[in-house]
Amino acid sequence: MSIPGFREELIEVPHEGGEPGPVAEAKEAVAELVSARARRWVYALYALGSVILGAIQVGYSAGGFTHPIWLTIATAVWVFLGGSQGLLALLKTPLT
Repeated sequence: MSIPGFREELIEVPHEGGEPGPVAEAKEAVAELVSARARRWVYALYALGSVILGAIQVGYSAGGFTHPIWLTIATAVWVFLGGSQGLLALLKTPLT
């Protein structure tokens, strides 16, 4: 799938000596490990899970109920997992 205005090629970041820096090397490693199709599913599932957890929390709050322990734990773990999503997105974002 092609997105207008989006370049697929890897942009290397030169550092001392003119060779690619660690960001470019990390991008190459991620490109080999996680396909664009897999990333799309990961992002979609994370977004869906976030909406579901958020809706449950809003429902408890609107009803004036105390949040159950499982919801507090699930939300904390979900937010922690979001860090990996952000890192994956960062490594796949072109530097322009």
